[in-house]
Amino acid sequence: MEEVAGSNPVDSTLMKLIKDAIHILFPTYCLICGKETQGDLVCKECLKGVERIKGLRCVKCDLPLKSAPEYGLCKRCKKMKWSFDYNRSYGTYSGILKQLIIEFKYHDHPRLAYLLSSYLIELIMEANMSLSDTIITFVPLTRRAKKNRGYNQTYLLAREVSRHLHIPYYPMLKFKKEPKEQINLNEEERLENMKDIFTVNENYIVEAVGKDIILIDDVFTTGATVEGCSRALKSYGAKKVYSFTVARSCEKDNR
Repeated sequence: MEEVAGSNPVDSTLMKLIKDAIHILFPTYCLICGKETQGDLVCKECLKGVERIKGLRCVKCDLPLKSAPEYGLCKRCKKMKWSFDYNRSYGTYSGILKQLIIEFKYHDHPRLAYLLSSYLIELIMEANMSLSDTIITFVPLTRRAKKNRGYNQTYLLAREVSRHLHIPYYPMLKFKKEPKEQINLNEEERLENMKDIFTVNENYIVEAVGKDIILIDDVFTTGATVEGCSRALKSYGAKKVYSFTVARSCEKDNR
């Protein structure tokens, strides 16, 4: 029997033994349910619980809707003049997807970028965009958050999306000043907090002009952050700004 070029049964067996030994000595456990896994951060059963947003959604912000709205817009988007062209989110900020994002952002699991970026890649591919004159950027992190977290989760997501789709990415955005923490602010306060707080990094101004820009973030909540970033990008000449987020927070009273 002729051997396939490059194959070596001895090497293959040795690698399997090494992997088995590593698994025995250093077992891994699912971040969600605690079940032992074969080196994965999340077990297959828990991943099945990550669900796509289905049914009617606002054509602008991707909010799930109970019934078909006029012009395809939710109540809020009818009255808002957003700078971004649209937002698309993979799932709602609930259940296992919410747990994964919390682990990613707050519990020192940057490796989850590989999994969560796959959801963004799926969204972008489904959007049927022309990617030839498109660049990727991401929401910057405040110095305070970077110090506490140690990494910018949106940068990690953007890097993976760029690598898989072969689209260049740049750290185009920065803060003019440190904003207040968003977590305890209401919708209007968030919008005011993020108004004119972003600008484009002077090293990348030329990259924005006339380009379609994919803006990466983890969660779309009120749209304040995406709006602030999009306004800055368009003020420096960006043609279109498309927001892609892993999850969409759902304001029930705004459908």
